[in-house]
Amino acid sequence: MNTCDAALPAERFAKSRRLAGLRERAERVHQTLAEASPTVVVGGKRLWRTRNHLAEAGLSKDQWRRAWDSARMFLTADGEIGKAGGNETLRVEPGTGLLRIKVPAALADRFGTHLTIRTPAGIARLAQSGAGGVLSSAR
Repeated sequence: MNTCDAALPAERFAKSRRLAGLRERAERVHQTLAEASPTVVVGGKRLWRTRNHLAEAGLSKDQWRRAWDSARMFLTADGEIGKAGGNETLRVEPGTGLLRIKVPAALADRFGTHLTIRTPAGIARLAQSGAGGVLSSAR
């Protein structure tokens, strides 16, 4: 028996297992997309990798967890020229600083057309336009 012939069944088995895993992964992606609930983690790759090397990063588990949680506490919205307040979906109310969020139509019967966050929003960047401040990013 040739050594190449002996490798074929093992190689075929390994490739069939890899294919089965990829098919299962693709099915999960298709199901997630069909449910319209994709998982998105913005800017988490570096922090996640740091979690596995806390000593090298000079962090404790608690320090890492605080950094991880705070990296996920953000909200952004691009302004729309010509719209009062800059954006119909997300607005910071003038004077009060309260955040007003437009609710998707599918949830409007449960929550109403808008939600107001009762804690004033901290604004990371406010671009000025002829019509006043336009919210471009909030934290």
